[in-house]
Amino acid sequence: MILNISFKQLNSEYSESLAKELEFDEESIINPKYQFEKSIEVTSEIDEIIIKENQDLFLELKLESGEAEKFLVDNMTQLQCIKDNEIVAEYSVSNDLIYNTHKVRKEKSEKTYYYFYLRDREDYKIINDSVYVLEKDFKRLE
Repeated sequence: MILNISFKQLNSEYSESLAKELEFDEESIINPKYQFEKSIEVTSEIDEIIIKENQDLFLELKLESGEAEKFLVDNMTQLQCIKDNEIVAEYSVSNDLIYNTHKVRKEKSEKTYYYFYLRDREDYKIINDSVYVLEKDFKRLE
């Protein structure tokens, strides 16, 4: 299976009525539906995807000072890409950042699309294009 993962941050100022009036039901430059969009294609063939909710994630991050610090992030939704019973890629998003998720399978192209729709907020960090975490969810480990 080929997997494409999209992260889309909703624009709370998007107006459907304005889109209908000006752009024939389409978003526009002055009325974007999303603040941010990022798509990642998992390039290796995978057997399955597993979604796990309310998971803990341990991170080791290098700070600007060059020192490494360990963090625990709880309440994460994780998308795991499995090949031969091994996790080959993993993507994580803070539960409180998720507005909705959606999965689409296109049999003809043998592609699966997984969408994370993110709430319109600015208090989160993106780590290595694979972790979307609310700042409040970082817990420093001693």
